[in-house]
Amino acid sequence: MIIFSKVYKLFILIYIMVKGFGSLFSDSLNEYGSKFNSYFRIYLILYLIPVVLGLILALLIFGTFNLYNISNINGLFLQNAVSNSALIVLFVLVVLISIVLYTMLMISYIHLALSKKNEVSLSETLGVAKKNFWRYLGFAIVMGIFLVVLYILLIIPGIIFTVYWAFASYVFIHKNTTVMGALKESKNIVRGNWWKVFWRGLLLFIIYIVVDGILGFIPIIGGLLSMLILYPFSVLFFKNLYLDMIGKKKK
Repeated sequence: MIIFSKVYKLFILIYIMVKGFGSLFSDSLNEYGSKFNSYFRIYLILYLIPVVLGLILALLIFGTFNLYNISNINGLFLQNAVSNSALIVLFVLVVLISIVLYTMLMISYIHLALSKKNEVSLSETLGVAKKNFWRYLGFAIVMGIFLVVLYILLIIPGIIFTVYWAFASYVFIHKNTTVMGALKESKNIVRGNWWKVFWRGLLLFIIYIVVDGILGFIPIIGGLLSMLILYPFSVLFFKNLYLDMIGKKKK
């Protein structure tokens, strides 16, 4: 009887967990459909066009270097040194530009998720991204360092605080707070609901990995679709979970 009671409670717990995840997933999917145009515009400007231009530029540069080296056999060592130096400078520039664009894209995705409007103008989104760029970059660096240290010390503390800080980026943008203020408030929101946030995040992570793996079989386009579909959907999912947690804390 005791075993039956425990099994029954386990099934009830699983049912509640899956049911809660399902409604959250469905709401996020519907919201993604409603906000798709807004997401696509910012994706086009901050991700797709820069990626395409970057690939074209890379092909042109490498093609030019190859032609130059083939047509100038004499002084090959000097030419290689110049080529390598130029490639290093180019690599650094690409990394810096990528950091800027990726940071602005993340801010934009969060802003669109938090917005109550389905149609958000490109100028508004880019304005918010530009305004919060340095703040959010600092936030991401500080939070990243904290998590790396926690994972290096022991994996378990890293997992624990990854869940506690799951809503920190939303708090940071939503309430225009400090880095430490966002981390602290996120922890306060999750406190008492750690397992709920963990299981929902884990289920979403599994779905993300499976779908991303399937998209990975599509050359080039698969990776581009992942950033257009999976990432903004995940941002919406955790935003809805964040608002759900806030609502329950206020009751």
